[in-house]
Amino acid sequence: MDRSSPALSVIVACFHTHEWVVRAVSSALKQTVLPLEVLLISDDQTDYLKTLHEVGVPLDRVRQFDTGTVGAGCYQTRKIGFANARGDCVTRLDCDDSWDERYLECALPMVGQHGACLSPVKTVDLSGENEIRANGYHVLPRYAARQHLEVKEFIWLPFGWNTIFSRSLTRGLWEAGLNTDLTVEAEIFEKIGFVPFHPFRGYRYHIRPGSICHNPQAPYNIAQEYSDWLKRIELGESFGLSAALVGTLQEMLRQRIASIQHYLKDLEQGALQYTPQVVLDILLYPNRS
Repeated sequence: MDRSSPALSVIVACFHTHEWVVRAVSSALKQTVLPLEVLLISDDQTDYLKTLHEVGVPLDRVRQFDTGTVGAGCYQTRKIGFANARGDCVTRLDCDDSWDERYLECALPMVGQHGACLSPVKTVDLSGENEIRANGYHVLPRYAARQHLEVKEFIWLPFGWNTIFSRSLTRGLWEAGLNTDLTVEAEIFEKIGFVPFHPFRGYRYHIRPGSICHNPQAPYNIAQEYSDWLKRIELGESFGLSAALVGTLQEMLRQRIASIQHYLKDLEQGALQYTPQVVLDILLYPNRS
């Protein structure tokens, strides 16, 4: 692996996203340091290469694979992308998100040095022109100053993140119904011994009303997911993590469930009205107890 610029495979899960996939893929192909390839994983039996070709996006670095069904889920697209990746390292780029052109330039040297790099996302509206600020950014200066997090701190992160990591550090065990980006990456960071951190927010997380994460049902879905996750831990599952880190994960899930239930109670009683901002707070920045 080239330590200054390791070869990167970008996994893009595609599900009813013709309107935004061009922006996502174009942002990956306009990096000042180019990825080796972009892997489109179609989860709706659609030819996204045709969509890109029709608007002139170059396809020499783009390949497509399919889940073979409709709505298999992000976990399945991650697994297919990971299994077919040719790069030394991999990362995800959701189909309705985008990257600043300097994202890989900033992050890849740290991946080459340590095997992974975590960066905070920049949350923006659908157009990408307006930033949406939420809880959690007060911790960024502390992490930036020392350029790493402890693995337990990663479990408690109050803001969105994206990670680029070496394929050799994980078995890629994403699972249905769970936020196993977190457990897959926590396993990687435990192997490294810390979380390499770069403060540049080069991943733009676009809020798209009506998407899986931003609709009125989303808070209920995430509460159920967290509850199911907690039950599996209580039944003895470790997800490849040390006992100490499983304990941290268990504590985090309990607090997040309590926080989300607060929000849900306020929504149901009319103290809060549904907006994308409220769902953003529930899903990414829960801080109430």
